[in-house]
Amino acid sequence: LGLSTDYGEGQIFIGAAAEGGPSDFDAGSSVYTDVDGNTDNTNQFELKIPYVPSLTVGFYLTGTATIGNTTSEFSPISIIKIKTVITNRRITYRVNQN
Repeated sequence: LGLSTDYGEGQIFIGAAAEGGPSDFDAGSSVYTDVDGNTDNTNQFELKIPYVPSLTVGFYLTGTATIGNTTSEFSPISIIKIKTVITNRRITYRVNQN
């Protein structure tokens, strides 16, 4: 849990997940180029964070990556928000007969 306005600070440990493990919901890979022009191929990683009662809307989340005994810096923060479903019952469909 982060409490800063840019990169996070560790306050409360929520959990851990391993790339390629059972909690990884994206087994793909992609190519990316960073701001310095370096191109790399990397594994994609998607995880779901379990509900933690002490976390509420407006709190900040941050994370780190660990390989071996080395841990990265904290990631940029993400703000916890309420999921929004938008419905619009006044949608008009126009079909051309051509």
